[in-house]
Amino acid sequence: MKILHITDIHSNFDTLRTIIVPNKFDLLLISGDITHFGGTSDLKTAIEILDSTGIAYYAVTGNCDKPECEQYLRNYLKSIDSNVVDLETVSLTGLSGSLHCPGKTPNEFSEKDFAAKLSIIEQKLRPSRPFIFVAHQPPYNTLNDKLVTGMHTGSKNIRKFI
Repeated sequence: MKILHITDIHSNFDTLRTIIVPNKFDLLLISGDITHFGGTSDLKTAIEILDSTGIAYYAVTGNCDKPECEQYLRNYLKSIDSNVVDLETVSLTGLSGSLHCPGKTPNEFSEKDFAAKLSIIEQKLRPSRPFIFVAHQPPYNTLNDKLVTGMHTGSKNIRKFI
């Protein structure tokens, strides 16, 4: 199975159209910031583009996606936030949003919130089955969570889960 993983589209739908090439991969995973502080109207535009390709996809929302986007993805059966989707040989799961940011964004959670969601995921996963974990928030103490100042901003609970 060929998987394409993208993140931080930020409502740049022309680029999304360019990236999503049918028949080049089997599954698309999106780890948030599908919109740029947008709601369901922006999300619907992204979904129309994705649906037109015929490629299977699942997503979590990022800190710049409004909470209504998560609910829309859930209703559309494309959200893997605190959810487990079993594919043929692997399961998918994920975590939406981010920890609190220096500048306020619409989809932020605390470490305690993340711990609760990760606990739900752990209960749903089958121990013997491999899974892919998709999150917008990076795990703590990795290259992906460092600011230019060197400060780590990742989640300790995500790190522990991994």
